[in-house]
Amino acid sequence: MDRKRKLLTHFSYDMDAISTMQLIYEFICCLHLKYLGHNVV
Repeated sequence: MDRKRKLLTHFSYDMDAISTMQLIYEFICCLHLKYLGHNVV
């Protein structure tokens, strides 16, 4: 029982990490596009 709970918390932690990295990635992409846009104009 305890082992299963540990596995579940580890899994949810991984999901949080993935979503956080996704947010950071999108943020960087947005900034990059803005910078490129200003560079072109």
